[in-house]
Amino acid sequence: MDRLNIADTAQRLGLQVQFLSDGDEPGESLRRHEPSLVIVDISTAQERWLGLVAAAKAGENPLRVLAFGRHTDREGRRLARGAGCDRVLANSRFFTEMAPLLRRWTRPG
Repeated sequence: MDRLNIADTAQRLGLQVQFLSDGDEPGESLRRHEPSLVIVDISTAQERWLGLVAAAKAGENPLRVLAFGRHTDREGRRLARGAGCDRVLANSRFFTEMAPLLRRWTRPG
């Protein structure tokens, strides 16, 4: 459901979306797709999204990272901030403000 909502919103804004598949290596995927923004769901496997954030922040031109998750997951939100996420939002706020956030944080693909 989250993926569909993100994809639909991005499409309406003229943005391209690429989701990381289970077999993808985060650093390679970021190099291949050259995103302007990385969005992570902190309710997914922690080592997976932490690896993606680390890959996004590595190198000379770190990418902006927007994270979302349950408002009750204080530890996950703390980890996301510590990992370098530029903004960490509760699910409800992320999905309510997604269109303006994507407009502000991306460039059309």
